[in-house]
Amino acid sequence: MNTTLSVTCPYTPGNPAETRFTWFYANTSAIGSNQNLSLSNVQLTGEGYYKCRVNNTMDPTGCTAEEGYDETTFFVDVQYPAKIRRFSADGSVFASSVTINESQTVTLLCEADSDPLATLEIVNFTKSDERLLGEAHNNTISARVVNARCEFDMGVYQCKGKNIHNAVQQVREIEIKIACSPRPSPFTTPIVTAYRRRNSSAILSFTIVAYPPPNDASAYVWRKQVDGKWVTLLNNNRFQIRLSNDSLQTNLSISQLQIDDFTNYSVRVNNQVGSTEQTFVIRATEQPSVPQQLLVVDAMVTESSVTVKWTPGFNGGEDQWFVIGYKKAADEFWTYINVSSTVTQLSIGDLVAGTKYEVKMYAENIIGKSDETTALSVTTQSVISDNGSSPSVGAAVGGAVGGILAVVIFVVLWKYRNAFKRKPGEGAQYDDLFNRQADVLAANTSSEYEAYRVGMIMDIQMRIINLSKQTSTRHSRKLRFMNIRYYHLAANRIIVLRTV
Repeated sequence: MNTTLSVTCPYTPGNPAETRFTWFYANTSAIGSNQNLSLSNVQLTGEGYYKCRVNNTMDPTGCTAEEGYDETTFFVDVQYPAKIRRFSADGSVFASSVTINESQTVTLLCEADSDPLATLEIVNFTKSDERLLGEAHNNTISARVVNARCEFDMGVYQCKGKNIHNAVQQVREIEIKIACSPRPSPFTTPIVTAYRRRNSSAILSFTIVAYPPPNDASAYVWRKQVDGKWVTLLNNNRFQIRLSNDSLQTNLSISQLQIDDFTNYSVRVNNQVGSTEQTFVIRATEQPSVPQQLLVVDAMVTESSVTVKWTPGFNGGEDQWFVIGYKKAADEFWTYINVSSTVTQLSIGDLVAGTKYEVKMYAENIIGKSDETTALSVTTQSVISDNGSSPSVGAAVGGAVGGILAVVIFVVLWKYRNAFKRKPGEGAQYDDLFNRQADVLAANTSSEYEAYRVGMIMDIQMRIINLSKQTSTRHSRKLRFMNIRYYHLAANRIIVLRTV
C-alpha cells in the first residue's frame, strides 16, 4: 500500500512482429496500451486481477486478414500494517472501561485489520507486569477472565497486534473495574512492625485495593492503643495523617517518639462495599532505663536478710530482667542475683548479723544494660544476747508466740504432772533445795540430785525445741533461750513452766 508497482508484459513477437498491447483491470475497460504498466500510490482498491493482452494482424496474400492474440493475468495483493479495529469486554464496543462484580467472569474480544494476518495478544497489564492471557496468528482473538479477583484482575488490559509491515506494535486498551471492599494490596505489603529509638521518627504506611476507592481522608481512621484502650488519632504537631492522590494509600507520621508511643496502632478504611483494618506496632530498640526508687524495706530487715524493692523503668522495647548486686561494705567484690521482669521485690539472705551491706541494681535486655542505681547501705540486725532473763525478751516472745507456747507447755506439763509428784518419803533429802535453803552444804545432799527426773525434763525440752523450729529465725532463738532457762528451773523441781 502507498507504493508504486511497475509491470512489463512479457511476449514473444509473432509474424508480422508488430505487436499491440492492452491492459485490463478486473475485466473492465482497458487501462493501458504500452508494454509497461505503472501503478503509482497503490491503495487497497487497486488490489485484484490484472490482464495483459498482446496481438498482431496476419494478412497473407490472397487471404482475409486475421488477428492473432495472447494474454496473461496476475493478481496484485495490496498489503498493509496491522491495525486493531476493536477491543471490547462483554460486548461493550465503544467503552474504554467496564465495571463488573467480584468473582464474575468477563470475555475480552480483539479484532484487527491486517494483511498479511496479524499476530495478536491479549495481556493483563494491571500492575505494570504483563500476564499473557491469549495469543493467535489471526485477525481475531478472545480471552476470558474467570472468577475475577479485585487484587489481581482489576486494572488495564491490552490487545497487541502487528505483522511484517508494522514498524511499531499496535496497542488498544480497556480497563476492567471490579467492585470490592478494601483489602491490603498484595503488591505493597505493609511493614507491620517498626523498630525505632526514642526521639526518632516513624512512618506507618498502608496501601489497599478497593473499588470504588474511599471517598476522602475521612474514610481512614487511625488509632493508638493507650493503657489497653484504643484512642483515635488526629493531626497535631507530632502526628500527621496523609492520603495519596488515588485514595488507595495512607501514611501515619510520628515525630519525636516518646515512651508511650511504643505501642500498637491500627487503621480502618471503608468504601461503599465494605471495610478492612490493619494493625501495626512500634517497638523500641535500645537498652532499658535504670530502675527507679530502689529502697530497703526496713520492716523486713533481719539478722540474716534484707529486703529491697524497686519500680521498673522503660524496658527499651525488649523483655528485660533485673540484676541486684550486694556486698559487705568492707569487701571489694559484689555478688549478683538475676531476677525476672515480673519481680519488683527481693529478699537477700544468708547475711551476717550486725553487718553493714551495700545494695545496688541495674536492668538488662538483649540490646544492653542500663546504668546502675546508687548503692544503698543497710545493716542487718544484731543477734539478741542469751544472758539473763531480760523483760524485753519475754515480752517479745510472749507477743509473737506466747499464745501457742503457753498452750503446748501446759499440755506437756499436764501429761507429766504425775511424774513430778513425789511419793511419800521419796526425795526427802532434796527438801532443803526445794525450800530454797541455799546455805545447805553440798555434802548434805544426795549424789542423785543431778539425775532427778532428768529423762522427763529432757522430753519436755525436746518438745519445746521442736516448736521453736517451726517459728521465724528471731523467735526461734528466743524460744531456745527460754528453753535453756526453764530447763534449769525444772531440774531444780521448781515447776513454773505452767504459768509462762
